[in-house]
Amino acid sequence: MRLIEEPYANDNAYIRENGIIDLIHPDNFVLPDQPHEWKGKWIWAAKQKYMDLQTSCHTLFQNKDSRYGIFIFQKKWNIETRIKNANLFITAESSYKVFINGKPVGRGPAQPGGDYANCGSVSKKYYEKYGIEHYLNPGENIISVRVSLSPIVLSEISCGWGGLIADIEMDGHVIGTDETWKCTKDNCYTDRAMWNGQHRLGRTEKGYVDECWEDAEVVSGQSNYPELLETPIPNLNYYKMEYEKMIIPFDQDRVIRDGSGRIVIKAGRPVTFWLDFEKIYAAFFYMKIIGRAGVKMVLHMQEFPGKTEREGTTETYILGDGDNEFESLRLHSIAYVQVTVSNLWEDIIIEKCGLNVSFYPTKLKGSFVSDLPVLQQIYDIGIRTNQICRQTYHMDSPIHQEPLGCMGDYTIESLMNYYTFGDYYLTRFDILKIADYLKSRNFVMFHPSYCLIYIEMIYDYVMYSGDVSILSGLMDTVNGIIALFQSYLGGNYLIDKAPNYMFMDWVIEGEYNRHHPPKCMGQGYMSALFVGALNIAGKLMELTGSPVEARKSYQRISDKVAGSICELLWKEDRGLFCDGIYDKNANVNSKWLPADCDRVFYSQHMNVLCVLYDILPFDKQLNVMEKVMNDPGLSQAQPYFMHFVFEALDKVGLFEKYGLGQIERWKKLIDENASALKEVWYGFDCDYSHAWGGTPTYQLPSKILGVTPKKPGFSEINFRPCLPEKLSYAQGMIPTPYGSIEVRLERKDGSVISKIECPKEIKVYKG
Repeated sequence: MRLIEEPYANDNAYIRENGIIDLIHPDNFVLPDQPHEWKGKWIWAAKQKYMDLQTSCHTLFQNKDSRYGIFIFQKKWNIETRIKNANLFITAESSYKVFINGKPVGRGPAQPGGDYANCGSVSKKYYEKYGIEHYLNPGENIISVRVSLSPIVLSEISCGWGGLIADIEMDGHVIGTDETWKCTKDNCYTDRAMWNGQHRLGRTEKGYVDECWEDAEVVSGQSNYPELLETPIPNLNYYKMEYEKMIIPFDQDRVIRDGSGRIVIKAGRPVTFWLDFEKIYAAFFYMKIIGRAGVKMVLHMQEFPGKTEREGTTETYILGDGDNEFESLRLHSIAYVQVTVSNLWEDIIIEKCGLNVSFYPTKLKGSFVSDLPVLQQIYDIGIRTNQICRQTYHMDSPIHQEPLGCMGDYTIESLMNYYTFGDYYLTRFDILKIADYLKSRNFVMFHPSYCLIYIEMIYDYVMYSGDVSILSGLMDTVNGIIALFQSYLGGNYLIDKAPNYMFMDWVIEGEYNRHHPPKCMGQGYMSALFVGALNIAGKLMELTGSPVEARKSYQRISDKVAGSICELLWKEDRGLFCDGIYDKNANVNSKWLPADCDRVFYSQHMNVLCVLYDILPFDKQLNVMEKVMNDPGLSQAQPYFMHFVFEALDKVGLFEKYGLGQIERWKKLIDENASALKEVWYGFDCDYSHAWGGTPTYQLPSKILGVTPKKPGFSEINFRPCLPEKLSYAQGMIPTPYGSIEVRLERKDGSVISKIECPKEIKVYKG
């Protein structure tokens, strides 16, 4: 046995021509029904020897320069007879990768929640369960666990103590973590992105040599660790990916791929080349090299060759003599790996390198096809980008990996998923983690507006999944958010006392950014979102059977705020809402809330929300949306906020007129990068793996095929197909809890013929 960073086997997945990873066999995950009863105890490295490596920061927001270390834990045991059923339960502080008999089993734990700029711990930690009988052999077996002390990326959260806890269950026999486990520090990892092979532990083909190991210790403060819950999503899968080609701009005669696929790098001056993986993937890069001590390799994980991203995407490796094997500790967004090798005093050989592509395991169940090929490209790129971001939570992107606080992103990503993968577990997990975090922080989050959109995310989840029962544990959070925003209301019933007015959109307007606008630019937007949240909260209360009077109280607040918006922000001369009212007293400049200015702003954003949430009287909504689509003087929406634009167009019956043309704008993003979605249209040096801009993947089947749930879980559906004149046909499949709905629309003799086939449990309402 040897603990190596070998790739995973591609035994249940394949890559489609469009780059989407699909499963060969369907996923059969079911939610855990009861918590695991632990035999194992939290263990860690000997306190006396590693006094300065017992604790860590909670998050990188708290201290990105905190102490860091990698420890390897190991346990050997013998098996005399064939094991029929075996499970591994495991988690660690802060993260782990586990091997059995040298083969990688998995990594974790699942992302626990949190928020941007959070510096504290959270009350719950998640553990993974792996079926491991096929990893076990008769005779000696070895489990090895690499544990990282302290977070590696922004989304990781530590309780502040290093630790590992595990149980191996085999046909009723349990081996738990205790003082009989061995431990050693891996001195190669000198930092989160620095590996020095000259400090490698002694190894043989049977593993690490015995003198490397010391006894692990059972941690005395077991109560220091969070409550443990089983991860309520399927374990992530990994797909082995080899590079497509090399880009060698200089010294082509010194970087040579031989007949066996190895890369030989000749001694001499520094050399730079790229490994090209053709498309962007969320992945861990691995490499095995025969090298010489002191040779330096700097790896830049890139979405485009030469475009170096933010901190954490560059890794440095110093080789030791002989075999060097390593894998990135963090997930990256990778289409290219820029490799710069220096101190090349002898030839080195890269024996193998590639990606372990990380993906959430669910089959692709939805589809959309039409006679306009670009729509298929746009639909597919949204699926692909969403798959990149769907890990143990809905990421903003693998480059950023911000914590679970961007609910605007997750609302859109979840809707895209409902019409494609048809998975409900990941959204459910995110919703529950967000609720726990909000309750622990008095319902305050870094981006206040996302709290309001979170209520919409809950409602969408219930309508698509049918999981009404989840609401019993969420209504306290919903009501807490509403109460918080009530406290932000001023005497004029507009949001007047918010800590800031984030997040609107990534739009630069003069010296301001609508990411964190001044009050007069963000007040109306936040007030309109509050009206929408109140209305949706009322719908949730109705689903839970809450008293009528409680629902009416929210409606009264909604009516007052909506009335104030109409009275104070409607500008009759423009026939539009302005974005807010200048407040001379809001004159303090802070990082996320600029001092207010005596100006009047107009935006697509504000007016779209006033239509979408019926703040504006119905007879004026059509005219306002016409102006939204035709007035270039309004602040224009980036891809993220276009989601709300499409929803408002559909509401007033203008999707057929404008929707398809707006969706075709995504062609420019595909021309710029055909493998995943750029974060914005323009204006920012951004990433190209941002699923929040993938709303066409939801819009095409929901608006053109016209299928939306009328009752929770698709027991009843609305069927309102809309085939724009530019299309002669469209067809597709929409996954539901009862099975797939099939729709075909075809234009014949000037009229549209629509056909829908549904599972028998679904009742269809047309028109």
